[in-house]
Amino acid sequence: MQTDADERECVDVKIRGIDSAGRRRLLFVTRRRRDDARLSALLSVGNREEAAAQITAAFNLLDAGLGAVLSGWMGGGPGGSTPPTDRIHRMLARYFRWIAACQSGGANHHAALDVIARGQSLGATARARRVSRRQITNNLGRALDLFGGA
Repeated sequence: MQTDADERECVDVKIRGIDSAGRRRLLFVTRRRRDDARLSALLSVGNREEAAAQITAAFNLLDAGLGAVLSGWMGGGPGGSTPPTDRIHRMLARYFRWIAACQSGGANHHAALDVIARGQSLGATARARRVSRRQITNNLGRALDLFGGA
């Protein structure tokens, strides 16, 4: 049960993503805490939102395992009976190039994944890593910017 104080700390946030045809579209609108609204503001700069969506998709692919993903494509699944191995290969190759770019560019990709793929708040990630929220925010911005060059 939310109180009036909790409600004041929340804002409406539009969640955008990529549909199966590869087009950007509004997925849903949700209520988020202001900390999450700050994250949304961070993601709205440049192509960061798109980078976060692609990183999350690759992370989820690895997290679920390729077998689980490919099994959904067997027997005439989405796009026919042939698995999209080229698309998966390009997505994973770019994900691993991003990790290498983060390592050479001084960004902590683990902290960035905690926020964008695992859904931790900026504050929870900062507390877990014993750094300031500002450092986590700066790291996330730097990591997402590096994805454009990966």
